[in-house]
Amino acid sequence: MKGFIITIVIIGGLLGLFFLLGSSSSVDQPATTQQSSDSSASNKPAIDFTLADYQGQKFSLADFQGKEVVVLNFWASWCPFCIDEMPDFAQVQEEFKDEIIIIAVNRSESLNRAKQFSDQVGVTDKLVLLLDPKDEMFKAYGAFAMPTTFFIKDGQIVDQKFGPMPRDEMRSKIENILNS
Repeated sequence: MKGFIITIVIIGGLLGLFFLLGSSSSVDQPATTQQSSDSSASNKPAIDFTLADYQGQKFSLADFQGKEVVVLNFWASWCPFCIDEMPDFAQVQEEFKDEIIIIAVNRSESLNRAKQFSDQVGVTDKLVLLLDPKDEMFKAYGAFAMPTTFFIKDGQIVDQKFGPMPRDEMRSKIENILNS
């Protein structure tokens, strides 16, 4: 019983931390003035990976060379912010078409759980959805909040966002990168 209570306290603390991180930027400010990115990550090489999609086909970051912008998002079905963010990513992918590719990496959940979530939010056939069963890439990229998104151009991380991101901020970040 004591172990159960400790587990509940830890989970509650983590959820509180994620909530605080996610709500740390003011909703009233325009997306372009929010302090959401970490400039220390700018122009660092993006870490390559090889992960499988829902059908078992393997993809690496190098497979997407030639796209102007690669948006790499880490998500999980237990992340309340991902519920809102994933459909926005799908809409942004549709808007920018072939200029960008959005890769959504699921953090250590089963294929069934990940697919059930992506089906529920309506993005299964709209994004590149990859599974990271050992949760290695989230750690390798130094992410610490959920969701976390990296913006990659020419193999370099040029921007990132720790926590949820509204659709207008997604668009703004992508447009800034495309116009740079």
